[in-house]
Amino acid sequence: MRGRRDKLRVALIGVGWPLTLYLANALRARGLDVLLLTAGKAFPAKRLKPWLHAEHIASVDSPEAHWRYRELAEDPAVTWIYPLTEPAIAACHQAIGGSPKLFPSLSAETLALIVSKQNVSAFARQHGLATPASNPAASKDDAVSIARALGYPVVVKGQGGNSGARVAICRDEAAVRDSYDAMSAFDPFVEAYIEGETWIAGGFFLNGRAIRLQICRAVETDPPKVGHSLEVEHEAPEALRSATLKFYQALRWTGYANADFIRAADGQFYFLESNPRPWGSMVAAEAVGIPMFDAAADHFLGKTPKVDLADGGGRRCYVMPDCLETAINRQGPLGLVRMLLDPRLWRGYPRRYARANAYFLRALYWPLHRWWRERRPGVNGVGAGLSPIGRRQPAAD
Repeated sequence: MRGRRDKLRVALIGVGWPLTLYLANALRARGLDVLLLTAGKAFPAKRLKPWLHAEHIASVDSPEAHWRYRELAEDPAVTWIYPLTEPAIAACHQAIGGSPKLFPSLSAETLALIVSKQNVSAFARQHGLATPASNPAASKDDAVSIARALGYPVVVKGQGGNSGARVAICRDEAAVRDSYDAMSAFDPFVEAYIEGETWIAGGFFLNGRAIRLQICRAVETDPPKVGHSLEVEHEAPEALRSATLKFYQALRWTGYANADFIRAADGQFYFLESNPRPWGSMVAAEAVGIPMFDAAADHFLGKTPKVDLADGGGRRCYVMPDCLETAINRQGPLGLVRMLLDPRLWRGYPRRYARANAYFLRALYWPLHRWWRERRPGVNGVGAGLSPIGRRQPAAD
């Protein structure tokens, strides 16, 4: 009798993002067996054991992780290895670059491009997309000089990061200096700030051809302006749709990827950055009828994915499950009750993925527990009546 490991087909490698479990659920629903290899312990293996095999590593680029990647590449039961974060993509290409199992398999030039926000912006400009002015900063004084030339406010960014990490909107010199210090290890640069609406545009691509698309406006983000989306509204302005298709066609991208844009007051869309991986609001796309996950499942099963560029029909909804945890962090149990009574939550509820939904609904115990604990007098020096605790930081790679 063959063991579970003999049945593994797709290895997903990354951090403990909720999206990871939804993708795993979707692949399992299509008959693919999944190994989930995550940095840290965001998803306890025991809680996933009934339906998903999970392993934990300290870091995606540790020697132990590289050894595990090579083992997976040699395992005949594993047909695909899919890294889901930029550090995991770089680590997998270092350990098993050239393996036919690695998805996507990138050239050295493309890999160097996608891991640098500035290089990606330059690539976008070369292909006709509008981008904010920016310059790398070699020191704090250099960052201040660039900020003065651009005019406040400015944005200080570091390479990598997610959910608003390594991005700071700075309105004065002191903020620029503090932000530079915080990001000095991540090749910081200073970018002109453009006031406007945040938009998300991404999809699943095969050699630059769009198979699925999600284009939406970020109605609310956490942290504001720079963080992950809590609520989105699905629209597809033609200018943004064309810019997205042009960019990923020029990149000849294969796999999931999304780009962030700002729409200024004059209607111009400015390209901010591209993320060469799945993104959180894909869960909302699934809920409003855009079959984002089926494209990857078809590809991994050896089928040709059907092109379906549905735009979500203008529907507005919350993004599961982050909206629930944020509601608890802000208002505790009352915030959770209000969210559960809001129709926008259920419009964003991906009913196809019962296992992932059940996992996250059970996991709401922990933010509720943290909320109550922070308000008990005498616990950790925190008294009653203080504002809700902040959302947890993104897991480190």
